Amino acid sequence: MKRVVCSLGLALLLAGCAHVTYVPATAALVEHPAWKTLSAQHRVTVQVRLDKGTEQRTLRGLVAVQRPDRFRLRALGPAGLTLFDLLVRDGVPKVVSAIRRPEQGPGGKALDEVIHSLADDLACAYLLEPSPGNRVVTQKGDAVEVREPGRTVVLSRFAGTPATWRRAEIETPKYHVTVEVDEATPDATLDPAMFDD
Repeated sequence: MKRVVCSLGLALLLAGCAHVTYVPATAALVEHPAWKTLSAQHRVTVQVRLDKGTEQRTLRGLVAVQRPDRFRLRALGPAGLTLFDLLVRDGVPKVVSAIRRPEQGPGGKALDEVIHSLADDLACAYLLEPSPGNRVVTQKGDAVEVREPGRTVVLSRFAGTPATWRRAEIETPKYHVTVEVDEATPDATLDPAMFDD
């Protein structure tokens, strides 16, 4: 586990910071990406719709993606504290570790639902398999829209070689998420153990 976390962190550090030049967005960049693996660092803002208004949270995420069907996500809170570590293979999410296990305590079911929904959101954003039979990808001006049952993801600010999205807007009936990519490394060398249980 420690080796996996270090591998993901090292891959993100090697990405470095450079001036970003955006390229025109096309549906082909999303449907037929030129990369096989990706490591990225995200800033995520979640606005949850409640009966009495909205609640907003911001966190950082480290993600490693291996096409066609898997990714690993670590959500980080204040001071880099790991809130949860999520592994998704073949569309099946598994919480590797968390401050609180999804099934524990009051509201555990709600946390489990959020984590499963988050897994579906990222699988949609990266067009991972298995794909819902009715996933639709369309060009929308300078962005690409991906629609699946229960969610719409708008991808924009494509950059890098090969190009990857740097901004995602995820809309569901219960929440709105904005994902800003701080660093991304397409075709990153990922430790295969990262995707083991």
